Amino acid sequence: MSQSMSQTLRSERWEACCRRIYDLVRRIPCGKVMTYGQLAGLAADVCDSAVPAIVVGRILASSGRFAPDLPWWRVIGCEGRRGVLRKRHERSRQRDLLAREGVHADAEGRFDLPAYQYSPPDP
Repeated sequence: MSQSMSQTLRSERWEACCRRIYDLVRRIPCGKVMTYGQLAGLAADVCDSAVPAIVVGRILASSGRFAPDLPWWRVIGCEGRRGVLRKRHERSRQRDLLAREGVHADAEGRFDLPAYQYSPPDP
C-alpha cells in the first residue's frame, strides 16, 4: 500500500471517529452528562481502537469549526469534574450551561455522576 493511500485511510478513519463522537454527544439528553472515557469506549466500534479520553477532548475542542451545534458542555471528566477546558471563561460557561439544564455541581465543582450520567441504550 502506498504512503498516500495509507494516509487517506487514516484520514477517513479519523473523520469517521470524529463523526461517531459528535453523534454520541448530540444524543446526550438535556440534564445529563457523559464522561470523556465513556465516549472513548463507545466510539471504539468506529475508531481503530478505543481512543484515549484525552483524544475525545481534543476532538471536542476542535468541534466548533466542524460541529457548532454540538452540546460539548455535557461532557465531563471521569471524577465528575468539568471538562479540561483551557480558558477559565469556558469552564464557567460549561458550569452555567449545565446549571440551566438542572445539572448542578457541588461546592468543589464536582457533578454527581450517579445522578446525572447518561448511559445510552445498547444499539
